[in-house]
Amino acid sequence: MKKKTNESSELVDLLRRAIITGELKPRERLVETALAEKYHVSRTPVREAIKHLEALGLVTLERYKGAVVADIDLGLIREMQIVRASLEGLAAALAADSLKDEDFLRLEAFQKEMEYAARSRDIRLFSEYNERFHDLIYEGSGNRFLLDTIRNLLKSSWHEPGTSWKGLGDVSLIMAGHKQILSGLRERDPDKARQAAERHILDAIRVHDLQRSGSGVGEIPDIFFFRAY
Repeated sequence: MKKKTNESSELVDLLRRAIITGELKPRERLVETALAEKYHVSRTPVREAIKHLEALGLVTLERYKGAVVADIDLGLIREMQIVRASLEGLAAALAADSLKDEDFLRLEAFQKEMEYAARSRDIRLFSEYNERFHDLIYEGSGNRFLLDTIRNLLKSSWHEPGTSWKGLGDVSLIMAGHKQILSGLRERDPDKARQAAERHILDAIRVHDLQRSGSGVGEIPDIFFFRAY
């Protein structure tokens, strides 16, 4: 955490991940001094991060105890992701038939921007174009009910764009998944696009399950984490 202006947002990313993966247990106290020492920051960004996590529903403030990790049903999160995989697959399948040539150019441009961002270590740019890549496919499905369903699923959960590379997860897995999705869309092959989009989400679940089991797998793809408002 080199820039103080980014300390709070990066700390939110790290703590959010620690909570979702179970490193920080439900009902565990979040002691500002201990967290500041662990992450080599002052208490101010720790305090700001805790407030943000409280707004997300990941932390609660209790009398006499202070900030504690909220009770989170990880099984429910996993179930939601499985549903999301099917919805993303359906969106990609429909988009394969309805996207226009200029849409493919935009998706390719988003992918190139992500590659540039990865090389230049610009996490915010990477996250922005990652979101735009998926949003264009949702919109390209041409199905308003499906679009609303996906967005409502995202709104009801804890995903946020990554603000640190560690928080983002396995970049190579994300990029490979996008290329497979784009290939299916370009070929206007609904089945291929569907399978690639579903696998993109299911891979994140698989990595998450393996890491939680202690198998030593690398970072969890950020796509596993949901968005809350």
